[in-house]
Amino acid sequence: MDTFNNGLHSFYFHGSGDDNALKSINSSFRQKTLRMATGTATRPQDAAKFYLDKTFESEEDSLASFNKPEIPAASKIDFEVFNVEDIPFTENKIVKFRQKVNNISVYGSYVNVEIDKDYNLISVNSSLAPLITVNTVAKISPADVLTKAKAYIENTIPISVTPLLYIYFYKGEWKLVYVLKNVFSKKKYADSESNNPLRESPEFLNYINVIVDAQTGEILKESPRATGLQANAPGDDNIEYTISVRLNDNVLELADEELNVITYDLNFDSFNMEGVLPGTIITQNGGNWLSPGVNAHHNACVVIGFLKKVLKRNGVDNNGMSLKSTVRCVEFLGINWENAAWLRNSNQMVYGQTKVNGVSKTLALSLDIVAHEIMHGVTEFTSNLDYENQTGALNESYSDIFAIIISNNGNPDPSSWNWQFGDAISGIELRDLSSPGKFGQPSHINDYVDLPNNRANDWGGVHKNSGIHNKAAFNLITSVDGSGNFVFSGDEPAILFYMGLIQLSSTSGFSDSYRCILNAAGSLFISHPEKDKKMNAIQQAFESVGINIV
Repeated sequence: MDTFNNGLHSFYFHGSGDDNALKSINSSFRQKTLRMATGTATRPQDAAKFYLDKTFESEEDSLASFNKPEIPAASKIDFEVFNVEDIPFTENKIVKFRQKVNNISVYGSYVNVEIDKDYNLISVNSSLAPLITVNTVAKISPADVLTKAKAYIENTIPISVTPLLYIYFYKGEWKLVYVLKNVFSKKKYADSESNNPLRESPEFLNYINVIVDAQTGEILKESPRATGLQANAPGDDNIEYTISVRLNDNVLELADEELNVITYDLNFDSFNMEGVLPGTIITQNGGNWLSPGVNAHHNACVVIGFLKKVLKRNGVDNNGMSLKSTVRCVEFLGINWENAAWLRNSNQMVYGQTKVNGVSKTLALSLDIVAHEIMHGVTEFTSNLDYENQTGALNESYSDIFAIIISNNGNPDPSSWNWQFGDAISGIELRDLSSPGKFGQPSHINDYVDLPNNRANDWGGVHKNSGIHNKAAFNLITSVDGSGNFVFSGDEPAILFYMGLIQLSSTSGFSDSYRCILNAAGSLFISHPEKDKKMNAIQQAFESVGINIV
């Protein structure tokens, strides 16, 4: 059964034109704007804040359960805008608020207020802490936190890393903590702590968040960042690809200027050494291209092209950031690195290689692996899902879902899709979205494996338990109506999961994803003649694996 608890309570409201609460709130906003000076522009965040306040105050039936969280009398609660997302498929905007108590953010909290292009309220979707009584005055200084963390990770901490105060849910209670994000740990871990049931290795980079109790100075935990996977490749596919290059000072370089994808070579240097990444840009040499670079470049362009064309997203960060890929990487000099990963601190992809009959082959030759890792980058820049327990399983699942969607893109018949992830390399599949049990994953929430949150147990089983949400995605994409026709067509599933992903927050779980996708569908299909059929299919897809809105 589902034991996930992040301390947050959810609320979901998607209005329709005849909803009394929606009519009243939108009318109030119109009256307010009429009183404003002529020519005064309304910002999305101002309209959203107005709607947030009004929804808290509303006593209409559909909003009666949406109440402002309680706090002690001497405390102050407010909601800070931390992101505004454009939804090109509906022309709506989602303004994301974070709950704050005494000006300290509640980790993982959010309120999504959706408005249309005319600034009408469409939906409210939230996950908030209902009652915060924690002392918000830190007893430990940031300098002491840095000293403790430095000793803990056995490494220096970059000057750019600042301990940030949060109200954080830990072992069933809210605490005031410092979070140091994305520091590199050089701690040595016993072999027993590095076992991973699905050939994936989240410890190889050791980029972690360190959580420190702001009252006692105790290091409560380390929280891993999303990392790459491990696989053995049988060899190159010997396919000749058409790739985009650029001419620079009479030298052809492996760079796609339209998609802003550039590919580099590290020549088996260690990417852990400061200053070595991204390496040397790959150029044509004697009429030839470095073959691992061709694989990495081609597949990265496929993924970024999908983001641009289908999801209307401008690169990994949605702001046109260059996607750098580096091949022939090793973690430690002289030791082959059989892995691939999105490096959050460097905002780029790195690829290792495997020996096949003594010949080195790149892991970048698998499109689904490349897509999976790049989508970890998209997750970092949108919901920033943590990488532990059910939240980490959700993080892995979204990368799996988009890996399968992208690798099957262009095939309009999901019944003939390849649902196995990782099988392009040496025939060793890692997961199967259509049948999670094939690789030891649960496919129903009742079978959720509640593992300890440590390295030995894959941070609470993030790769194992992702099978539950993966199965829900399979159910959704392959949903059929009474006539046997697919309920969702074309790019609708990709758009739904993307609109769901961007609404989530750091500690979201499976139920949050279900609610956010249902909310996204309400907006995407608001005028669709088969809206009810699509909404029911989403409900069936998630609830058939035991994921319910709570």
